[in-house]
Amino acid sequence: MLVDLTERPRVSVLLAAHKSCERYFREAIESVVSQTFRNWELVISDDSATPKLQEISESFSDPRIHYVSQPAPLGPHGNHLAAFQQSRGELIAILNHDDVIYSNFLEELVPMIDLDVADVAFCDHDVIDAGGLRNPELTAELSKRWGRTDLVAGVYSDIEPLVVSQSISVMNASLFKRELLGELHKHEVGPAYDIFVSGLFLQSKSRATYNPKRLSAWRVHSNNISSLGSPSWSRGAAESWEFILRFSQRPEFKRTVHQKIQKAWLHCFLAHLELNEYERAREIAIHLPFLWRNLAASACRFPRMAKTARYVRSSVVRKLKLVFK
Repeated sequence: MLVDLTERPRVSVLLAAHKSCERYFREAIESVVSQTFRNWELVISDDSATPKLQEISESFSDPRIHYVSQPAPLGPHGNHLAAFQQSRGELIAILNHDDVIYSNFLEELVPMIDLDVADVAFCDHDVIDAGGLRNPELTAELSKRWGRTDLVAGVYSDIEPLVVSQSISVMNASLFKRELLGELHKHEVGPAYDIFVSGLFLQSKSRATYNPKRLSAWRVHSNNISSLGSPSWSRGAAESWEFILRFSQRPEFKRTVHQKIQKAWLHCFLAHLELNEYERAREIAIHLPFLWRNLAASACRFPRMAKTARYVRSSVVRKLKLVFK
């Protein structure tokens, strides 16, 4: 099927690059180029201005691939926003620079939005290791953890349970209407942009449709942002869940969201503590009274806290004294 490049593409795939691993980056682009659904564009926003990444992008000689070099670092949220602002597609898919989508990803999801009159189409996904090998145990574990094993194929008019359970993987396993990102520019949540985008789905009371096939792969490796436990990711997650709380309707889901907010802020606090950033840790504690209760209850039995927060070390009592002096 030939694609008329003068017309608006049906799908824009957004890829935010920053000092990306060259092999992962190339494999991500290859996975888009291999799509059996051909009416797409790939918008790459590189805020590290890496010549090699531009060279790789241009090596495909595909006019549907648009590489944009940003003059300064934008952060994960800002970089995705820049890619979105450069895009033209009616539908949006986000692909992490180290993940891949399978060749039938768009062919499966695009018709679902049309036939089911949906705003969001999403699927399950595999988990692969740094070398690209599928991890069946972790794949099954994450499908269960995020509630996808309990879902049946079809339409979900109430998207709140899907957002709260994080069943929709925004970053590599969903396709959605462009207008849902209308308020992306109004907030800055750093690396936790995917949680925030799911909040935009809830804000718009989106109608979702689910395909249980595994149509993409999330790559697990040592440099995953969410694996690094950075304060910026935890803070962004907390602020994203606070945004979601504004639109949560049912009491049982509000309670879950409150728990996610507290957990994210606690991880942010502990991450600052681990980095000896006592002023920032104190700032979070002052504005979040629940931390005083949690820490007071946990300080005397620190091994238990260590099981849920890997950033805690044996020096925590000394550090807490520096924070709360």
